[in-house]
Amino acid sequence: MIIQLDNKKMSQQPSSAVVSAPKDMSGKTKEFLQGAAKGIKSAFDLQSGNTKSGAGQLIFALKILLIAVIAGLIIWGVIALIEYGFERYSKKSTKPNNMIILNDRIEQIRSAYEQRKDRVGGYNDILTATPQDQRAFVNYHVMTTNITGYMGPALDGVFQEKEAVRRAFDVGVRNFVIPIDYLEEARDIPRIVVRDSGGFLRSNNTGSIKEVIKGIAEVRGRNNDPIIITLYFHRLPGETAASTASLNYMSRVAAALEPVAPYHLGMTSQGDYRRQGLADRLFMNDIDGYEGNVIIMTNVDTMGFRTEGLSYKPKDDLDLWTNLRIFGHTETPTTTVGIYGIIDKIYYYTSIPSESRATVSDETRQKFTVAMGYSPIELPSVADTQATMKTGVQCMAYDVFTDIGENGESITKALGFVKSGFTLKEEPLRFKRAAPIVADTPPPQMNANGGQIPTPNIFA
Repeated sequence: MIIQLDNKKMSQQPSSAVVSAPKDMSGKTKEFLQGAAKGIKSAFDLQSGNTKSGAGQLIFALKILLIAVIAGLIIWGVIALIEYGFERYSKKSTKPNNMIILNDRIEQIRSAYEQRKDRVGGYNDILTATPQDQRAFVNYHVMTTNITGYMGPALDGVFQEKEAVRRAFDVGVRNFVIPIDYLEEARDIPRIVVRDSGGFLRSNNTGSIKEVIKGIAEVRGRNNDPIIITLYFHRLPGETAASTASLNYMSRVAAALEPVAPYHLGMTSQGDYRRQGLADRLFMNDIDGYEGNVIIMTNVDTMGFRTEGLSYKPKDDLDLWTNLRIFGHTETPTTTVGIYGIIDKIYYYTSIPSESRATVSDETRQKFTVAMGYSPIELPSVADTQATMKTGVQCMAYDVFTDIGENGESITKALGFVKSGFTLKEEPLRFKRAAPIVADTPPPQMNANGGQIPTPNIFA
């Protein structure tokens, strides 16, 4: 599901994290400078008397003093504007301020982070406690962060990609949602962004997809837990997903995935999982079959890369990277590819009538599902969290750092992620693999000896 945002609102946002001078000054600033100019002009106009007389010398001295005072005020005003004003006009922080925000944020969540890091481990204990016939990947909830690479705080926070990935992995995150968008001034460059429900940028900088993927590649070897990367496109620059502008845009995202290539789920003994080749079986297989792998999901149609005549390199082909496409409930596939993954808002699940919950639970037994929050900068309530998970949804994306550092882990605990980034779904919500059918032993008279039946000797 691609969320269409308000382009007008987006166009009002700054184009980068680099501070630039405003095109238009505020009214007060103009009045100040205009007044200063008038003051200087008035000072020079005072020289109408004879400077050789005592009165003229006094007036001339006062004029010099006035010019010095006005010049000092002008210099002070310009310095103040540079130091404080430009940041307000650009709605962005300078790099030193971003470092201050980052350090303050790390200190703010330090205690809670250290405590959780010490008690969170891999998924092996969860796997061991799971009955053998219920180990399909769809039977597990997976801890999911909604803005990978973002340290926060929620409003006016900063991206520090590798640091954020490392800390998220330490506290249990195993599904990394990467929200991808562009700025109006550079529509061909995909970035990680933080936007509120109105479409406005709410971070002091934007994130690099490549740096996030580097961070994931670095933590991949810490244990054997499967890792999921969810590429969540807010919109594409072209009119359709198959247009040249959109394909070029997606190819930039594909190129950024190269650091996880050694771990990407591709060709296996079961077949090729690339290009959604085994999407119907992907999450129905046992979870321990994906140890050490990185699974890539996306909410955008990548089929355009299969058009004949295109010259994208394999590493730049996002369709080749895609193991599963996830759809919104209102979307219809444009091809014969089935729907085996779902992504939707939390309120879809919290608003389901009680008589329809069984139908949704049946869906989550067969399809891997991700629920996104109301807004990236707003935590869901515990009640909505519990209601969503009772439908069998595997992943609920939320601001992990804010919940752990400021919210007492309320959402994390409600999701059941106490000692691991995985937890087993409630038994009524699980998919149970049918026991293998064992044929009865045939009676001896049915033994044909492999077709070697001796001919009876009737003359004996």
